[in-house]
Amino acid sequence: METAITHQEKIDRLEVEKKRLEDRIRQLKRAAHTTERKRLTRAKIILGSLVLRDHQQLLARLIATASYQDAEFLHTVFPFTARDVPSLPATRPAVH
Repeated sequence: METAITHQEKIDRLEVEKKRLEDRIRQLKRAAHTTERKRLTRAKIILGSLVLRDHQQLLARLIATASYQDAEFLHTVFPFTARDVPSLPATRPAVH
C-alpha cells in the first residue's frame, strides 16, 4: 500500500521547515549581535585602561576638545586637570 502525501501535508511540512529556518536565522543574528557587543566591550575596556594609565596627559587633551558642558562636567569630576587646561571659554567652536 502506497502512502500518498496530500498537498496540505506538503504545505504543513514546508511551513514547519520555514519556521525552523526563521528561528535559526534569528538565533544567528542574535549570536552575531552578542559577538559584536562583546568585541566593543573589550575595546572599551582596553581604551579605558589606556586612558587610566596616562589619564593626566590625556584628560587635559580630551577636556580641551570637549564641548563646553562636557568640559565643565569633567572639570568637576577631575579638578586636578584645571591647572593643565586653560580656562573654559563661554562658548566653544563646534568640532567636526
